[in-house]
Amino acid sequence: METVKIEYQIPESKADITLQQWLDWEKVIEANKDDLDSLFVLQKQIEIFCGVPFEYVTKLKQVEIDEMIGYIHIVFNQKSEFIKQFEFEGVEYGFIPDYDKDITPAEHWDLTTYSQSKDWARVLSILYRPITKKIGNSYQIESYSGSHLRFMNLRYDVFDGMIGFFLRVFQELQKHTLLFTQKELMKMKKMNMELHCQDLAEKINSLTSMEFSQSWFT
Repeated sequence: METVKIEYQIPESKADITLQQWLDWEKVIEANKDDLDSLFVLQKQIEIFCGVPFEYVTKLKQVEIDEMIGYIHIVFNQKSEFIKQFEFEGVEYGFIPDYDKDITPAEHWDLTTYSQSKDWARVLSILYRPITKKIGNSYQIESYSGSHLRFMNLRYDVFDGMIGFFLRVFQELQKHTLLFTQKELMKMKKMNMELHCQDLAEKINSLTSMEFSQSWFT
């Protein structure tokens, strides 16, 4: 009987997983949400996170499979901290300083668009950009010139720590934007109403003057 030697690596933390792996796993979950206990889902989980070719998963010993699945579950139950700065492919990146105050219309528009479509690599590329200058604990980042997909291979713990913080702050920003828009609309309505009332008053005055003139010469 032919013996197949299978090499694999079990992730010990979210830093051992890439964003691409997590996105691949999300697709599997979404496509098989009605049958998450199937052998296919098990095979895909081990293939994605441990690097075992799909067709060889069933050739592993049950104790090995149990160990892999156990470690994967432990890893995903770990709490992720918000990471403000990190190094990726030799470049140091930093999260937008004073996000709620410094964000530009272009950044806000793209963040809204890509977060709605769950294009997380592009969202990360907007929020984290190369650091150009550091002074103590403060730093400056490159001006925004567009999103990219290089962060597909970024370690997952950066994304996982960012997503909760981003969604919370983004929702606050959206709420403030909505309130501002509502206030501006109210101002416009009030202005239009005042102009309408002024126009109506002028018409009434005009009609009154006309009626007065007619009665004077009657």
